[in-house]
Amino acid sequence: MPGHTPSSSSSSSSSSARQRLRSSLDKKEAAKFAALADKWWDSTGGPFAPLHALNAARVAFLRSSLCGLRGLQQQQAQPLRGLRVLDVGCGGGLLSEAVARLGAQVHGIDVSDEGVAAAAAHAAGDPLLAERIRYQKTTLEQLLASPGAAALYDVVMASEVIEHVKQPGQFLCDLAAAAAPGGQVFITTLNRTPAAYGLAIVAAEYLLRFVPAGTHDWHKFITPQELAMMGTDAGLRLELLSGMSLQPGSGQFSLGQDTSINYAAMLSKTSSA
Repeated sequence: MPGHTPSSSSSSSSSSARQRLRSSLDKKEAAKFAALADKWWDSTGGPFAPLHALNAARVAFLRSSLCGLRGLQQQQAQPLRGLRVLDVGCGGGLLSEAVARLGAQVHGIDVSDEGVAAAAAHAAGDPLLAERIRYQKTTLEQLLASPGAAALYDVVMASEVIEHVKQPGQFLCDLAAAAAPGGQVFITTLNRTPAAYGLAIVAAEYLLRFVPAGTHDWHKFITPQELAMMGTDAGLRLELLSGMSLQPGSGQFSLGQDTSINYAAMLSKTSSA
């Protein structure tokens, strides 16, 4: 057949094998969240209630950081209008929806059919969101392998995801590959500290049972210093860092200097990356 010589077939197989080998996807981690997909929009007592509580803080950091770095007008109702945003590990769409309401065009991807279905169903109830968001069941690696996907997005988000992948350094490289030159990569995650172990695992998973036991592995948490170094290797420069702390009175998170448990980071893709 034209274009299908044995050598090209062998090359294609080798490429596919390399793609599988370098995947940062942790299938066991993905399965945990797929099993909980019908509870994504339970903001009170469900397993994703902590993400609902975190959402306002991470959106506030994202909005202020992007407006500052890009010279946008933060006081406008939709300051991110016109920006192309990729939400990696979008889950049920909590962050995707909030960013779309700020004016961005959002492409949410997740490895879970159930999560993507829950996200799409929720967005379909609002014509504005249905117009601004599209969801797709795929991995980041598969997306990058599709024609024209690399360097396509102004902003690439991975919120509460990097602590669940197998190869965080490679994952950051892939996030950077999806960002346009001069674009931003937004990360929120947990710091690897005794405080994070005590609150995010012992208290949240075993004492208070806010989330199912085994949701997190403390050894996979990443310090801000490690994130900055991995970012440098990926062609990313750490621009801004903020802690996100739970306020006992309100049950919500607020931004501040304490990065000992949850933190948010904004990195910019260098022109040479």
